Amino acid sequence: MPNLSKLLKRREPAMSADTNLSSFVQGWLSRNDHHVHGHPEPGSVSHAPNPEDQGQSSRQPGREPAMQGEQDLINLNAPGDGQRVASPAPAGLVEFQLLSLLDAQPSGQAWQVYTPLLPLNRGEGTLHMDSEALQDDTSVPQSALNKGKGKEPLYAAPENGNRPEPGPSPPTSPEDGGPRMPVHERLSYVPAPAADFFRLDTLVKLSMHVRNGQLDQQFSDDYREAWRSTPEMVLPSALMASYTPLPPGNRLDTFPDSKVEYLKVHYELCRYEVTEPLREAVAEFRYDRRMMEGERSKGYIYTQVQVTGILLSKQGACSRISFATERVHTPVDWRESDRLTPGTLVVLSPRWDYFRSKCIVATVATRSFNGRAVPIVEEGDNPFDLPRVELFFANTSEIVIDPIEEFVMLEAKVGYFENVRHTMLGLQHAAMYQTPLDQFILDPTASARLSAAASATNPAGDTVVVPQVAERFDQSQREAFDVMSTQALSIVQGPPGTGKTFTSLVAIRGFVETQNAAGPGSRRAPIIISAQTNHALDQILDLCLKHNIGKILRLGGQSRSESVSHHSLFNIRSKSRYRRQDYRGLAAWKQIYGTIEELVETYTRDLVGAQELLEANIISPEQYQSLVNGSPAAAQIAKDERTDPKKISLVIGWLYSFSNQDPEEGIRAMLPGTSRKPIIGRLDNTPDDDLDEEGQAIRGKAPDDAAFQLRGLYLPLDPHHTVAPAPLGCRRTGRWWQEARALVKGTPDLNRIHAKARPLVYYYLKTRLRDYTIKAIREQLQVLKEACETLKIHQLANTIHIIENEGIDIIGCTTTGLSKYRGMLAALLPRVMLIEEAAEAREASIAAAMFPSLEQLALVGDHQQLAPQVDIPLLGAAPYNLKVSMFERLVKLGLPYKTLQVQRRMIPRIREVVQTFYPMLRDHWTVKDFRNRLPVPGMGSDLWWFQHQWPETWGKKMSYTNFKEAQMIVGFIHYLMMQDIEPPKVTVLTYYSAQVKLIKQQIHHDDMLRFLYPAWSVRTVDGFQGEENDIIILSMVRSPSDLMGANGRATVGFVEDENRAVVAMSRARRGLYVFGNARHILGSSQKSYETWQKVFNAFGTQTGDYIPLTCRTHGNNTTVRTVIEWDDLHYGGCLEPCNEECPKGHKCSMKCHTNDRVHRHCMKPCPRILPCGHLCGKKCSELCRCPRGCVQPARVLPLAATVEPATAPRRLRPGPSDEGGQIALAALQRQMANATSDEILAFGYRNFLQQEERLMEQARAQARRAEEGREEGDLI
Repeated sequence: MPNLSKLLKRREPAMSADTNLSSFVQGWLSRNDHHVHGHPEPGSVSHAPNPEDQGQSSRQPGREPAMQGEQDLINLNAPGDGQRVASPAPAGLVEFQLLSLLDAQPSGQAWQVYTPLLPLNRGEGTLHMDSEALQDDTSVPQSALNKGKGKEPLYAAPENGNRPEPGPSPPTSPEDGGPRMPVHERLSYVPAPAADFFRLDTLVKLSMHVRNGQLDQQFSDDYREAWRSTPEMVLPSALMASYTPLPPGNRLDTFPDSKVEYLKVHYELCRYEVTEPLREAVAEFRYDRRMMEGERSKGYIYTQVQVTGILLSKQGACSRISFATERVHTPVDWRESDRLTPGTLVVLSPRWDYFRSKCIVATVATRSFNGRAVPIVEEGDNPFDLPRVELFFANTSEIVIDPIEEFVMLEAKVGYFENVRHTMLGLQHAAMYQTPLDQFILDPTASARLSAAASATNPAGDTVVVPQVAERFDQSQREAFDVMSTQALSIVQGPPGTGKTFTSLVAIRGFVETQNAAGPGSRRAPIIISAQTNHALDQILDLCLKHNIGKILRLGGQSRSESVSHHSLFNIRSKSRYRRQDYRGLAAWKQIYGTIEELVETYTRDLVGAQELLEANIISPEQYQSLVNGSPAAAQIAKDERTDPKKISLVIGWLYSFSNQDPEEGIRAMLPGTSRKPIIGRLDNTPDDDLDEEGQAIRGKAPDDAAFQLRGLYLPLDPHHTVAPAPLGCRRTGRWWQEARALVKGTPDLNRIHAKARPLVYYYLKTRLRDYTIKAIREQLQVLKEACETLKIHQLANTIHIIENEGIDIIGCTTTGLSKYRGMLAALLPRVMLIEEAAEAREASIAAAMFPSLEQLALVGDHQQLAPQVDIPLLGAAPYNLKVSMFERLVKLGLPYKTLQVQRRMIPRIREVVQTFYPMLRDHWTVKDFRNRLPVPGMGSDLWWFQHQWPETWGKKMSYTNFKEAQMIVGFIHYLMMQDIEPPKVTVLTYYSAQVKLIKQQIHHDDMLRFLYPAWSVRTVDGFQGEENDIIILSMVRSPSDLMGANGRATVGFVEDENRAVVAMSRARRGLYVFGNARHILGSSQKSYETWQKVFNAFGTQTGDYIPLTCRTHGNNTTVRTVIEWDDLHYGGCLEPCNEECPKGHKCSMKCHTNDRVHRHCMKPCPRILPCGHLCGKKCSELCRCPRGCVQPARVLPLAATVEPATAPRRLRPGPSDEGGQIALAALQRQMANATSDEILAFGYRNFLQQEERLMEQARAQARRAEEGREEGDLI
């Protein structure tokens, strides 16, 4: 048992020089609250500083917190009419805030002024006020009033109480049409030169990122720059607020005023995006605390939340909690659900509070039970256990440890915190130093410098090496390669099929070869390759491996490519001979583990020692001595067993003295080692691997993989109460608690307490000791956090050492990984970065990755295809424009860019449709050659839009389905398969995930399709960008459920989005077939009309309420209008009889079919007469054999031939090869006899015919050899 008093040393934060000034401002506002604000609403968040919120933002014990006190929003009305609303705001100046309050009410009208109020503890010079202002705190000094003239409030709204309109941060002007901010009021801080970053030691660079050193910097006295030192975790006060102030607008029509202002706007937008969905879920729950989850509800609700243990890993400490989903109408399928995936932001509140005044912020670390969250009976789990997850808490002082207390937990349905948190931190770091590329982001004259002709050298002065494969470029590709290789900022637009991936691949080879060919004075660094999605990143890295372009390293653990996975950071670290271990850090880390384990053991065991109570100041020395004097049995046992009296509970003898049980037996039963609950989880001594690589968080269905579980020491929290029974009710409520506390305080001699009251007193003392132990555990968890950070710093330094010595040329990661691994990437001092699919990446993700050493940035993408994803639709539209990427913004601002113009993907007819979006698009000669793009067999056209009016259905998870349309598509797929089209060459695209699931279900119901191919390609449009296939079938889904209301102009959702339409129309190489209600799509909205009218016009006459088919046998044209009509074309032909003859002359009685081999499977009797004179007794498609058993080799005679019977037929012994062939043929025929017709057609028929034909030919050859060269043999 560790000394709790030593572990619980107080760590007071450093007080700033403005503490008295802060007290003055807070005191003035407090005393004038009834004049300014009126009376606050019951249950509103208090303005008093919250110690728990202070602890959340502090970086290390002993340091000044980055932000202290509650951050609120003051709603200032006319006297007596106001109310107070809590809301987050960055720390900074109070001068502007206070003076805005004083000047807030114009004469003649009452206004609401929303300004953040913050305590002043950020250092000297925070509040610029005359010295006489501090002499009298009973009134507002006139000098302060004079300084506030002319200041504009943050937001202003009329007295009606409506939510304020969106506007810029103070004191910037409105985004639309307003004047520019005066120069003297703009953000004045200038980032440090990049050279300062170069001079830093590697460990300092890494420590700055790992320990978030930017939060401890005092950048400026301007409160508008306080965002740079704001922790990325959402504050509880922000989630408990009535609403969140709207973020500043993101202007697209001009360049930013400064780099810091530019980064600040994106930071505030990101922070709003992660705060608002969860805040709305909390507000909804506070309004109705008995609510059930519904399709329209804002969040997921989890009840009966209790901690079951603590998991200590190298990533830090997390609590394992169990929970119930009793607020859900249907059971949760945790294998498919995206609930509580790693990295999700959640908020908890005690059951007795229900978010009235207390909430705790946490993030999901992992799901328990190998990522499934629910018990796995096959692996020995208890099927009655509740679901479990592990949580990282935002503040170690708030980590939930007490297993007795019950919580409720909320999770927002939209948003994913894990991605955004790294971006916010990256933006803060990016604001610290300048980069050579800042000029192109901020300077309007940069376009002139980019327009200069490409030279033969790159920005560093190295001669550019042009790979030999560049000879295959067309003119537009060569121009794009030149600017990518020679200019600091290059923008390349690649329309569908124009080979932008190939262009990027050649450029990457050029980057690598240019660095390798540079002289000794040139600095060598890995090339950074990034993409928005893991699929796009794996695709280009896989091509690099295939073409042997440098040595690559893949960051992140979400690669689905087997070849790329071999080059992951985890695998390269494991195999590298340059790997080093931080043994000193590991030893310190394990020592802290041991201390925490002892504390947890103290908390969970039932035996409470008197010495422990004394050390925790729960009992006085006099009370402790009374226990020693009153327990002679304890002293005797200590003497007999030579045990330290401190380790024997003197309380047991005092407690058992009232019972009939022998005190000595009671003490022996509670000795250490007899009642201690063993720790079931032990420390994992695995090497110091990169756990981020194994368990990288990603939004979506949680992976069913044990690798996504944190490894470490699991300490169960299961306290026992067997010595004295626990009182009924809550542990700190009820009369017993007050009585027990009074007895302890008023009784110096504990032996004088009545025997019947001692169990309650004992439970009271034990509860006090557990509270004290929890505090000690939290202190040690903070020490553990610092130790884990130290381990991570040395681990990253070791990774840099490996990268440099292994000769890594290319480092690949997603755009999220650019921020997550920013410290390591920045310390490598990269010179070149290429972003693939850059138009799909958020601008903030790329801006956060502007490393000080970066010399070249290549943006490759297409802003006319998919735009960045935004969880809150409000932020995607003007004036916030989060859906506009850096790629698109720079193009619209007039920076020069190159467009690839020659497409090599689709046939000319499909290109005509895509050309409505890209007028400059031209065909390469390869797509004009029909031998390279064969027509789709059995179809009357390679391009068709099938129109229908089948109604849509509102599905689960805010998605739509169209059942009839799905059935029609599956029937069409069945028909295509009968035309000998290979299944992997067909892809079904749709806009809705529910329709994807429905089509897959319908395919599974088709017997032939189910057995023909196990992994049909049915994808969403968004998930298929960057891919292609021979035949694309597009399911539009949207169609009004009420046909009478078709003219009601019901919107079609994001089907009207032009960027998605470009992706959907440009994926096919040979055939494109659209299924949808064209009338509804064109008439739903003006935007939908503008998107789809030009597409529909490009289809021309190739559309209708039918699907045109062409029979390959008879040449007949057939039309299909309904699902049931596919049954008449089950075998892929037309409606006429086949009438084709089999090899033996029988006419086929089936309907027209496309498979000629069916004729060789004729089941009519064979008409042939054998040489022995007997008629063949087999079927037409079987090997001829005499029904009477004649085994003499027979010559196959022509049909209808009459042969006189042989007078003395000779019967030869059958040869071994002939007998073996007949056995094999018989086995094959038995196998096919047990199969259904659909199974035969799907996978067995062609193979069967080939084998049968081969065996029959072997039998005929054997017969001919025996006939021609037979010798005399033994007669049977």
